Amino acid sequence: MIIENKPTTKLYKDMKVKTELRPEARKIINKLVESGEISRSRASDYRRQIKYGSKNTILNVMSSLDNIEIGSSQGNGESQGNGESQPRPFPEGNTLPMEQGAQSPQVKNGDKQEQRIDGLEQKVDNIAEMISQGMLGAQQGNQQNQAIQSEEIRHWQFDRVKLLLETNKLALCVGEAGTGKTHMAEQLSKDLNCKQFHALSLTSGMSEAHLTGRMNVMGEFIDTEFLNIVENGGFLLLDEFDNGDPDVMNGLNSLLSNGFISVPLRKDNELALLHDDTYILCTANTWGGSNSSGGSGYVRKQIDLATLNRFTCSKAYVGFDSHINNYLMGLPRDESIKYPKPTKLTKADMLDILPSIKEMQRIFTQVRKYIMCENMQLRQLCSQRAFIQGSLLVRQGWTPTEVLRTYLLDWSDEELKRIGARRDKSREENGIISVKISMTKFWNGLNDGNGDDNE
Repeated sequence: MIIENKPTTKLYKDMKVKTELRPEARKIINKLVESGEISRSRASDYRRQIKYGSKNTILNVMSSLDNIEIGSSQGNGESQGNGESQPRPFPEGNTLPMEQGAQSPQVKNGDKQEQRIDGLEQKVDNIAEMISQGMLGAQQGNQQNQAIQSEEIRHWQFDRVKLLLETNKLALCVGEAGTGKTHMAEQLSKDLNCKQFHALSLTSGMSEAHLTGRMNVMGEFIDTEFLNIVENGGFLLLDEFDNGDPDVMNGLNSLLSNGFISVPLRKDNELALLHDDTYILCTANTWGGSNSSGGSGYVRKQIDLATLNRFTCSKAYVGFDSHINNYLMGLPRDESIKYPKPTKLTKADMLDILPSIKEMQRIFTQVRKYIMCENMQLRQLCSQRAFIQGSLLVRQGWTPTEVLRTYLLDWSDEELKRIGARRDKSREENGIISVKISMTKFWNGLNDGNGDDNE
């Protein structure tokens, strides 16, 4: 008997045992039984070899079946008097549950039981195939998820902070613990093509020696990585900025404000000048005690206004990011959560930038009037640095109102009320805290300093 569309021996070797080779072997055996080429008892022996044997055993069985198909009952020495081919013995080390040629009890009970066994075996194979396909689908799904996750995910405030660093060379990021501020600093360092990255935690135990170096017992000056990056360029992360030692903070103030830091122990070169390619990112959990919006429940030190003034228009609130949270949990991105972006000037406004800069100047002049009014009780600064940093951001495309929102981030809730603004926490669960401003109230000066809610 010739079986149509029968795979070649080479294809048999390439088949998967459970899902392809065994089903194909059973299919051939069934056709041989139907045509009368082999008896049901012999077919049962073949099926046991196919069920329990290794791949090599099954290939031997397929070879025997090929001989039966080609030679039929007048084979080439493989056939016996009754025209049936004996199954090939198992290779060494492969044993059957029953002796070869011995008939099982099921065979003696008749064809119905044998057919039932064949049916059960076929169901088992079908289930195995379904499981295999399911596992394959899961693997493909995991590979797709890994491909998505291989793309570096960034905090929704990344672009804002990067622009602040590019514009002013320094920035202050405030947010609760675990929101990814330190990791974002590493990403920013790479994105800004910094060759060196150094992180310092400004805890109470940190001394000036960690910044400006020290002398060893031999009287030799020991340099620091901090000074190396200050003078040669790179990325500095100053973590726990709201918990620093006062003496350390004084040294940093000189660097942040004047572009140099004193190195008294280094002979003949007692000033370290800030390199043009040095970026400084400070991170904290609070706004230095001026309000609790940065991180309620944290015990931190008060940062003086002179220090905060270094970041007057170069600061950002870096809160919880739901997209990063889903990513870390292996969940799909929630596209319903939309994070805000800075409001930008139109192309026409960018072509004629001077009116926008003058508008920003007018806004900060009004802020200065409020601060200097004793009845307003505003413990804030609006120095020349606010005008300079603000104008740079306007030239980068921010609207004057967006610059004002950034400037007001570290004001207390009561201070914001007095100038017609408020802190919006309606989306705080997604890490969004912003400043809303009623420009009508801001310009009309409707606040009398009594702390009334002007909303």
